[in-house]
Amino acid sequence: MKVGDLVTDSFKEEYGILVSDVRMATISDLHQIGQAHFYGNQKVVEVLCPNGSVIVMDVNDLEVVSESRTSR
Repeated sequence: MKVGDLVTDSFKEEYGILVSDVRMATISDLHQIGQAHFYGNQKVVEVLCPNGSVIVMDVNDLEVVSESRTSR
């Protein structure tokens, strides 16, 4: 996964665009995604949603639909 990829989540089946690189979750991130009790090795990304909001999501809950064509 890389910035610019179109992704979908495995629960709500909504789409979004990755706006951050994959990183290790902070405690704050885990509270936002409802996994505060799993602090450890979770990897998260920030996703731009269709409504304009940016949310933190666990990479294990995402699937790449279309890869970005831009190179970084």
